[in-house]
Amino acid sequence: SIGGAGSGSAQIINNTIIGNGGGGIGMNASDGTPIIRNNLISGNSCSRGGGIYMINGSSPLIVQNVIVNNVAESAGGGIYWLVPLGDPGPVVVNNTIVGNFSPEGSGVYADGYDESAELTNNLIIARPGLNAIGCGDNPPIINSNDIYSSLGPAYTGICTDQTGLNGNISVDPLFVDIASDDYRLDPESPVIDVGDSTEPNLPATDIAGSARIVGAGVDMGAYEFTPNPGYLEFSASVFTTNESDSNAVITIKRKAGKTGEVTVDFSTSDVDASAGSDYTTTSGTITFSEGDMADNSFTVPIIDDGRYEPSEEINLVLSNPTGGATLGTASTAMLQINDNDSSSSSRRDYGDREEDNSGCFISTAAYRSLMLEEVE
Repeated sequence: SIGGAGSGSAQIINNTIIGNGGGGIGMNASDGTPIIRNNLISGNSCSRGGGIYMINGSSPLIVQNVIVNNVAESAGGGIYWLVPLGDPGPVVVNNTIVGNFSPEGSGVYADGYDESAELTNNLIIARPGLNAIGCGDNPPIINSNDIYSSLGPAYTGICTDQTGLNGNISVDPLFVDIASDDYRLDPESPVIDVGDSTEPNLPATDIAGSARIVGAGVDMGAYEFTPNPGYLEFSASVFTTNESDSNAVITIKRKAGKTGEVTVDFSTSDVDASAGSDYTTTSGTITFSEGDMADNSFTVPIIDDGRYEPSEEINLVLSNPTGGATLGTASTAMLQINDNDSSSSSRRDYGDREEDNSGCFISTAAYRSLMLEEVE
């Protein structure tokens, strides 16, 4: 964790601050205007302010950080501040504050004399069922933020609901892939172009180095959406099918962009399944048109050979993307074919003979005689 106290204007820029038990960043009477910008602050914990904690005259500029999955026991899972009388308080601009935990203000808890503190263009997204922002004595300036909780109240404490006022909204921001910690904005995100572009503390570029204002206005959060062709990948790492199925359906997704027409080649190859006896070799090209982000698919013909055998696998590969698209991390996958024949169906009929443990065949009468001798 990073801590500071006393006068001066420290700068905490472009750091990864992860997994600290004493909180991510702590400030106590940090006079001046410390700058906290372009940091990933994740998985930290503290009694208050799991991500960032500020008390006693600390008035930093907190810009364009990704503050996610931090924990506070009492208040402010992402950010907590307590502003003394006469101090301006923090200015919090274009941060992505998501999935933090605390019973009061899971994203932000604003306490003290913070009527001059400012929240602008932030994404403050609570875990389901938790509140997103809480206020103690005085509410801060809340301007052009997305403050959202899917199964709970977005606001708590003396913070009144600001949805529909001063540019504030309360909607799912639609990240590219929150399960994989990809907090870039989906092309259909409702927070694109709706921030306050007049905010004086906007950097020239976003946290990823892209231009900060691309469209009609600034986007909310740490990432600016840049129109792009996106990337292409399989929808799963493992697909399954039964041998009795005539075709296995394999799904391909286009993510993070929809500009222009793009294509990608697909192909199959043996792992322990054999082309020609277990499946038919398949290859081809998938096309996504301009603006198309619907799932696309191809099929792999499956051959039912009528023999009992263990599950077998086929390798699936995407290659040669065009139109400026790239391959995602899931550009390879497996297709598992589960057998539909029982082991007994593969035994051959040898009339009145039984197989002993050595693999030899004896008559049924002799086999029963041996079994009776064992019992006696």
